[in-house]
Amino acid sequence: ARGEKRSGYGFEFAVATEFEEQNWPFWVLDLLVGYTFEGEPIKPGDWLAPLGFHRTDGVLSAFTGRHDEVKRDGVDVVGEIAGAIYWPYLWCGPSYLATSTGSFGVLVATGVTADELAYAKGFSTRHVLLLLLECGVGQRTDPMRKSVLDEDANLDRWGRIAKLTVEQVEKELAARAKR
Repeated sequence: ARGEKRSGYGFEFAVATEFEEQNWPFWVLDLLVGYTFEGEPIKPGDWLAPLGFHRTDGVLSAFTGRHDEVKRDGVDVVGEIAGAIYWPYLWCGPSYLATSTGSFGVLVATGVTADELAYAKGFSTRHVLLLLLECGVGQRTDPMRKSVLDEDANLDRWGRIAKLTVEQVEKELAARAKR
């Protein structure tokens, strides 16, 4: 029957952004596809570092590599984004889309700052995603975004979220996806 098995990898990558007419999301997607084909597949709940943004001739683009090493090479690194977390797109209705060749989900790469990435490593990407949702960032990537942990109110939010188990966080994320 239509869509019963997974099609290919089972996910298509996406980058959610509020920016129009920008090329950097395509660079991020290209890096993700290359990473997936060269190594382990990226799965929901994974994180990838390092990821960052730079300007070349005024054009914003993405790169992988440690910021300090890239800066030494003369690259104009901009913003605080230092990695990405991956989770199925929360606002697209069904979690999987069915086609005649199988089903697939949409896996969103969300840019995170170095301290947010450290929290993802220490707790889980789910915990950090819930924090980003509560802070109004959601799954959007803004290369110039400051860390949500720079604001005291968000540290209070994190205090609540950090006490949750992974299962409790997943339940909250599932509830948000149904809205």
